Amino acid sequence: AGVRDCGAATCLGDDFTPAAFRVTGETDYNYSIDVPAGVVTIANGDGAQMEISKFTASKDAGTLAGGQDSFTVGGDLLVAQNQAGGVYTGSFAVTVEYQ
Repeated sequence: AGVRDCGAATCLGDDFTPAAFRVTGETDYNYSIDVPAGVVTIANGDGAQMEISKFTASKDAGTLAGGQDSFTVGGDLLVAQNQAGGVYTGSFAVTVEYQ
Protein backbone atom coordinates (compact mmCIF):
# COMPACT_ATOMS: atom_id res chain seq x y z
CA ALA A 1 0.00 0.00 0.00
CA GLY A 2 3.06 2.27 -0.05
CA VAL A 3 3.11 2.67 3.73
CA ARG A 4 5.28 1.28 6.47
CA ASP A 5 4.57 0.28 10.03
CA CYS A 6 7.61 -0.04 12.26
CA GLY A 7 5.71 -1.54 15.20
CA ALA A 8 7.87 -1.30 18.33
CA ALA A 9 10.97 -0.42 16.28
CA THR A 10 12.06 3.13 15.48
CA CYS A 11 11.71 4.05 11.82
CA LEU A 12 14.71 6.00 10.58
CA GLY A 13 14.27 8.45 7.74
CA ASP A 14 11.42 8.90 5.31
CA ASP A 15 13.18 7.49 2.25
CA PHE A 16 11.38 4.26 1.42
CA THR A 17 9.52 2.98 -1.63
CA PRO A 18 8.04 -0.33 -2.67
CA ALA A 19 9.53 -2.09 -5.69
CA ALA A 20 8.04 -0.53 -8.84
CA PHE A 21 7.44 -2.25 -12.18
CA ARG A 22 6.30 -1.04 -15.62
CA VAL A 23 4.59 -3.36 -18.10
CA THR A 24 4.54 -2.55 -21.82
CA GLY A 25 2.89 -4.23 -24.80
CA GLU A 26 -0.03 -3.99 -27.17
CA THR A 27 -2.64 -1.35 -26.27
CA ASP A 28 -5.64 -2.68 -24.30
CA TYR A 29 -4.16 -6.15 -23.73
CA ASN A 30 -4.57 -7.55 -20.23
CA TYR A 31 -2.00 -9.04 -17.90
CA SER A 32 -1.91 -10.79 -14.52
CA ILE A 33 0.70 -10.54 -11.76
CA ASP A 34 2.19 -13.27 -9.56
CA VAL A 35 4.41 -12.41 -6.56
CA PRO A 36 6.41 -14.76 -4.30
CA ALA A 37 4.27 -16.90 -2.00
CA GLY A 38 7.10 -17.79 0.37
CA VAL A 39 9.93 -16.14 2.24
CA VAL A 40 12.86 -14.34 0.59
CA THR A 41 16.12 -13.80 2.47
CA ILE A 42 18.20 -10.65 2.03
CA ALA A 43 21.70 -10.08 3.44
CA ASN A 44 24.20 -7.31 4.11
CA GLY A 45 27.88 -7.39 3.18
CA ASP A 46 28.77 -8.96 6.55
CA GLY A 47 26.36 -11.88 6.12
CA ALA A 48 23.62 -10.67 8.47
CA GLN A 49 20.21 -11.64 7.14
CA MET A 50 16.58 -10.54 7.22
CA GLU A 51 13.49 -12.15 5.75
CA ILE A 52 10.72 -10.70 3.61
CA SER A 53 7.33 -12.44 3.48
CA LYS A 54 3.67 -11.76 2.70
CA PHE A 55 4.43 -10.18 -0.67
CA THR A 56 1.57 -8.18 -2.19
CA ALA A 57 1.18 -6.27 -5.43
CA SER A 58 -0.76 -3.03 -5.72
CA LYS A 59 -3.08 -4.91 -8.11
CA ASP A 60 -3.64 -8.52 -9.21
CA ALA A 61 -3.99 -7.68 -12.90
CA GLY A 62 -4.07 -4.74 -15.27
CA THR A 63 -4.80 -3.47 -18.76
CA LEU A 64 -2.20 -1.84 -21.00
CA ALA A 65 -4.02 1.43 -21.64
CA GLY A 66 -1.87 3.25 -24.19
CA GLY A 67 0.40 0.20 -24.29
CA GLN A 68 1.71 0.49 -20.73
CA ASP A 69 0.80 0.20 -17.06
CA SER A 70 2.61 0.00 -13.74
CA PHE A 71 2.31 -1.59 -10.31
CA THR A 72 4.25 -1.87 -7.06
CA VAL A 73 5.19 -4.82 -4.85
CA GLY A 74 5.83 -4.78 -1.11
CA GLY A 75 5.98 -7.22 1.77
CA ASP A 76 6.67 -7.68 5.47
CA LEU A 77 10.30 -7.26 6.52
CA LEU A 78 11.27 -9.15 9.68
CA VAL A 79 13.83 -7.07 11.58
CA ALA A 80 15.33 -8.95 14.52
CA GLN A 81 16.19 -7.38 17.86
CA ASN A 82 19.73 -5.92 17.58
CA GLN A 83 19.65 -6.40 13.81
CA ALA A 84 23.00 -5.46 12.27
CA GLY A 85 22.97 -2.25 10.29
CA GLY A 86 23.98 -1.95 6.68
CA VAL A 87 22.67 -2.17 3.18
CA TYR A 88 20.73 -5.40 2.63
CA THR A 89 20.29 -6.80 -0.85
CA GLY A 90 18.53 -9.75 -2.43
CA SER A 91 16.17 -10.58 -5.24
CA PHE A 92 12.72 -12.01 -5.81
CA ALA A 93 10.74 -13.00 -8.90
CA VAL A 94 7.62 -11.22 -10.09
CA THR A 95 5.83 -12.88 -13.00
CA VAL A 96 3.64 -10.97 -15.42
CA GLU A 97 1.46 -13.07 -17.72
CA TYR A 98 0.59 -11.15 -20.85
CA GLN A 99 -2.84 -12.10 -22.23
